[in-house]
Amino acid sequence: MLVVIAFIQFYKFVLFARILLSWFRVNWRSQYFYWIADVTEPILRFVRPLFPTMGGIDFSPIIAFYLLDLIIGVLARL
Repeated sequence: MLVVIAFIQFYKFVLFARILLSWFRVNWRSQYFYWIADVTEPILRFVRPLFPTMGGIDFSPIIAFYLLDLIIGVLARL
């Protein structure tokens, strides 16, 4: 169970890196940045239809963090 929790924590780190990089001009087609976008896009694609963009601000990463924390909390109690 600890391995799964550690993997989710790492995934949250990569998601946070994507959030920070979105504030800068980044070539997302570069092999390093493409990997970050490719890994984090599935959960963001899942969350975006549930919470649409408001005022040009995408709240899907915040909701994704909450979902990942919820999963960690459930797994920690098992």
